[in-house]
Amino acid sequence: GGVGHYAVQIAKNKGAEVIGTASAAKGGFLQQLGVDQHVDYNQHNIDEVVQDADLLLHGAAAVDVDKALNAVQEGGSVISLIPTASDLEDRARQQGKSGKLMMVQPNGRDMQALAELLRSGEIVSHIEAAYPLREAQKAHQHLEEGHTKGKAVLTVS
Repeated sequence: GGVGHYAVQIAKNKGAEVIGTASAAKGGFLQQLGVDQHVDYNQHNIDEVVQDADLLLHGAAAVDVDKALNAVQEGGSVISLIPTASDLEDRARQQGKSGKLMMVQPNGRDMQALAELLRSGEIVSHIEAAYPLREAQKAHQHLEEGHTKGKAVLTVS
Protein backbone atom coordinates (compact mmCIF):
# COMPACT_ATOMS: atom_id res chain seq x y z
CA GLY A 1 0.00 0.00 0.00
CA GLY A 2 0.92 3.62 0.34
CA VAL A 3 3.07 3.37 3.45
CA GLY A 4 4.51 -0.02 2.57
CA HIS A 5 5.77 0.97 -0.85
CA TYR A 6 7.81 3.76 0.74
CA ALA A 7 8.93 1.57 3.66
CA VAL A 8 10.33 -1.08 1.30
CA GLN A 9 12.35 1.47 -0.66
CA ILE A 10 13.69 3.23 2.44
CA ALA A 11 14.67 -0.07 4.07
CA LYS A 12 16.44 -1.26 0.91
CA ASN A 13 18.31 2.06 0.66
CA LYS A 14 19.51 1.50 4.24
CA GLY A 15 20.79 -1.97 3.31
CA ALA A 16 18.06 -4.09 4.91
CA GLU A 17 16.89 -7.44 3.66
CA VAL A 18 13.18 -6.95 3.03
CA ILE A 19 10.42 -9.54 3.02
CA GLY A 20 7.09 -8.19 1.81
CA THR A 21 3.60 -9.57 2.26
CA ALA A 22 0.90 -9.06 -0.34
CA SER A 23 -1.48 -11.04 -2.49
CA ALA A 24 -0.06 -13.03 -5.40
CA ALA A 25 -1.37 -10.35 -7.77
CA LYS A 26 0.94 -7.78 -6.16
CA GLY A 27 4.06 -9.98 -6.01
CA GLY A 28 5.52 -8.42 -9.15
CA PHE A 29 4.94 -4.93 -7.77
CA LEU A 30 6.82 -5.86 -4.59
CA GLN A 31 9.72 -7.19 -6.66
CA GLN A 32 9.83 -3.94 -8.64
CA LEU A 33 10.11 -2.10 -5.31
CA GLY A 34 13.07 -4.27 -4.37
CA VAL A 35 11.81 -6.85 -1.87
CA ASP A 36 14.09 -9.83 -1.44
CA GLN A 37 11.22 -12.22 -0.79
CA HIS A 38 7.45 -12.04 -1.34
CA VAL A 39 5.02 -13.88 0.95
CA ASP A 40 1.49 -14.28 -0.41
CA TYR A 41 -0.66 -13.76 2.68
CA ASN A 42 -3.52 -15.63 1.03
CA GLN A 43 -1.36 -18.77 0.82
CA HIS A 44 0.88 -18.53 3.91
CA ASN A 45 0.86 -16.94 7.32
CA ILE A 46 3.96 -14.78 7.70
CA ASP A 47 5.18 -16.87 10.65
CA GLU A 48 5.16 -20.01 8.49
CA VAL A 49 7.85 -18.43 6.33
CA VAL A 50 9.68 -16.07 8.68
CA GLN A 51 10.62 -16.63 12.33
CA ASP A 52 13.74 -14.50 12.77
CA ALA A 53 12.98 -10.98 11.57
CA ASP A 54 14.60 -8.12 13.46
CA LEU A 55 11.77 -5.72 12.65
CA LEU A 56 8.32 -6.20 11.20
CA LEU A 57 6.17 -3.33 9.97
CA HIS A 58 2.61 -4.55 10.45
CA GLY A 59 0.66 -2.57 7.90
CA ALA A 60 -1.86 -5.06 6.51
CA ALA A 61 -4.97 -6.00 8.43
CA ALA A 62 -4.83 -9.33 6.56
CA VAL A 63 -1.77 -10.23 8.66
CA ASP A 64 -2.76 -11.24 12.20
CA VAL A 65 -0.76 -9.39 14.87
CA ASP A 66 0.03 -12.67 16.68
CA LYS A 67 1.47 -14.08 13.46
CA ALA A 68 3.50 -10.88 13.08
CA LEU A 69 4.92 -11.32 16.59
CA ASN A 70 5.75 -14.95 15.85
CA ALA A 71 7.74 -13.87 12.79
CA VAL A 72 10.04 -11.68 14.89
CA GLN A 73 13.00 -13.08 16.81
CA GLU A 74 13.42 -12.54 20.55
CA GLY A 75 14.59 -8.98 21.07
CA GLY A 76 13.00 -7.93 17.76
CA SER A 77 10.26 -5.40 17.20
CA VAL A 78 6.83 -5.14 15.61
CA ILE A 79 5.55 -1.71 14.65
CA SER A 80 1.86 -1.81 13.79
CA LEU A 81 -0.08 0.73 11.76
CA ILE A 82 -3.33 -1.14 12.45
CA PRO A 83 -5.44 0.51 15.18
CA THR A 84 -6.89 -2.82 16.37
CA ALA A 85 -3.43 -3.84 17.63
CA SER A 86 -3.86 -1.69 20.76
CA ASP A 87 -2.48 -4.34 23.15
CA LEU A 88 0.60 -5.01 21.01
CA GLU A 89 3.11 -3.59 23.51
CA ASP A 90 1.98 -5.92 26.30
CA ARG A 91 1.76 -8.96 24.05
CA ALA A 92 5.23 -8.31 22.63
CA ARG A 93 6.79 -7.73 26.06
CA GLN A 94 5.47 -11.14 27.22
CA GLN A 95 7.51 -12.72 24.41
CA GLY A 96 10.73 -10.78 25.00
CA LYS A 97 10.04 -8.52 22.04
CA SER A 98 8.98 -4.92 21.63
CA GLY A 99 5.81 -3.71 20.02
CA LYS A 100 4.53 -0.27 19.20
CA LEU A 101 1.30 0.98 17.72
CA MET A 102 2.09 3.93 15.48
CA MET A 103 -0.54 6.12 13.94
CA VAL A 104 0.45 8.53 11.19
CA GLN A 105 0.69 12.10 12.41
CA PRO A 106 1.78 15.08 10.34
CA ASN A 107 5.36 16.07 11.07
CA GLY A 108 7.08 18.75 9.03
CA ARG A 109 10.62 17.45 9.57
CA ASP A 110 9.68 13.91 8.50
CA MET A 111 7.77 15.21 5.49
CA GLN A 112 10.83 17.25 4.43
CA ALA A 113 13.05 14.17 4.74
CA LEU A 114 10.60 12.14 2.65
CA ALA A 115 10.38 14.94 0.08
CA GLU A 116 14.20 14.97 -0.20
CA LEU A 117 14.27 11.19 -0.80
CA LEU A 118 11.67 11.65 -3.53
CA ARG A 119 13.50 14.64 -5.03
CA SER A 120 16.80 12.76 -5.12
CA GLY A 121 15.19 9.71 -6.71
CA GLU A 122 16.20 7.43 -3.81
CA ILE A 123 12.54 6.50 -3.56
CA VAL A 124 9.70 6.91 -6.05
CA SER A 125 5.97 7.25 -5.65
CA HIS A 126 3.80 4.79 -7.48
CA ILE A 127 0.49 6.48 -8.25
CA GLU A 128 -2.13 3.86 -8.93
CA ALA A 129 -5.04 6.24 -9.43
CA ALA A 130 -5.69 9.97 -9.76
CA TYR A 131 -9.09 11.49 -9.04
CA PRO A 132 -10.30 15.04 -9.62
CA LEU A 133 -11.07 16.80 -6.34
CA ARG A 134 -14.81 16.59 -7.08
CA GLU A 135 -14.46 12.77 -6.88
CA ALA A 136 -12.84 12.76 -3.43
CA GLN A 137 -15.52 10.39 -2.13
CA LYS A 138 -14.72 7.89 -4.88
CA ALA A 139 -10.99 8.18 -4.08
CA HIS A 140 -11.69 7.56 -0.40
CA GLN A 141 -13.76 4.48 -1.26
CA HIS A 142 -10.87 3.23 -3.39
CA LEU A 143 -8.51 3.57 -0.41
CA GLU A 144 -10.96 1.95 2.00
CA GLU A 145 -10.92 -1.20 -0.14
CA GLY A 146 -7.37 -1.67 1.13
CA HIS A 147 -5.83 -3.01 -2.06
CA THR A 148 -4.08 0.08 -3.41
CA LYS A 149 -0.65 -0.39 -4.99
CA GLY A 150 1.13 2.77 -3.97
CA LYS A 151 -0.87 5.97 -3.78
CA ALA A 152 -4.22 7.32 -4.90
CA VAL A 153 -4.13 11.10 -5.33
CA LEU A 154 -6.53 13.99 -5.78
CA THR A 155 -5.89 16.47 -8.58
CA VAL A 156 -6.83 20.14 -8.52
CA SER A 157 -7.19 22.05 -11.74
